[in-house]
Amino acid sequence: MKLSFVRVETWFQAFQLMGIRNECREGMTHHSDEITPEQQEKFWKERILTGLVECYLLYNSEYSTDEVVPIGFGLLRWEENKYWMTIGVARAYRGKHLSRLLTSLITAMGHREGAEVWLDVYDKNLAISSYIKEGYQFINSYIKGDRKVWVMRHEKKRILNPKEAFVLEEMKEKVK
Repeated sequence: MKLSFVRVETWFQAFQLMGIRNECREGMTHHSDEITPEQQEKFWKERILTGLVECYLLYNSEYSTDEVVPIGFGLLRWEENKYWMTIGVARAYRGKHLSRLLTSLITAMGHREGAEVWLDVYDKNLAISSYIKEGYQFINSYIKGDRKVWVMRHEKKRILNPKEAFVLEEMKEKVK
């Protein structure tokens, strides 16, 4: 794979972002409905262009530099004096450690100005192992419908607590 990571700056990129995000929507903790082009255009104009949300795309240009395929996304949303991070990887590219790569890149972008970076994630989402490996720790949880959601905060330097080590081992067994 030949990867590139770029900030979303054009409507075409925002449209590509919508496609990947819709493919990942089952894992979204806040808004899991499919997004229409009209909704994405509104998001593009009101959130991306104004800088309220920073969005990034991960591309694969393995076959041709003329044909780059969007394979993942990440975004940062500023709220309550901290960044909230979201990532997603296209189904065809899952299992290739790209969620860990995206987690690392988006987290680094959030820490540029010394801000805290947080996320929330469903307890059955396999990306939890990437989050833990990249330094996120469990802060609390809540129930949404019939699913448990973990709230996690990034710590630049830390040691895994027993619960996090247990979750990593549990996730490792599910992948086998």
